[in-house]
Amino acid sequence: MPGRSSTARTSRAAPAGINGGGECQDPAGDDGDPDFLTIEDMEAFQTAVKGDEDEPDDLMIGDDFAVDPSSDDQRRQLLKAGLLLLNCTSDFKAPSGHTVEEGAVEGCATTDYSEDLD
Repeated sequence: MPGRSSTARTSRAAPAGINGGGECQDPAGDDGDPDFLTIEDMEAFQTAVKGDEDEPDDLMIGDDFAVDPSSDDQRRQLLKAGLLLLNCTSDFKAPSGHTVEEGAVEGCATTDYSEDLD
């Protein structure tokens, strides 16, 4: 999210399942720097995200990491690279033609759909 730094993220307690992270440097410098998290327990991480209303809703998930992009352009680029958005909204349904996979916990899914990007 714009204006957020890794310092802001680490100054509060990290969600369960995280064992590291930092801030990437955006070479273009226009969109802000995305944060990344290394995850040792995806189930614990997704459970924590699902239960935390203040957690960003635009986290993108890999096998053992998450990225918090700071712009829509970064989200689009990461989707093209194969990352999916984590969605833990209980009534989430993606429109036809979009990818939706079960998350590590009930009530979470990974998807290539975001209302904000359409």
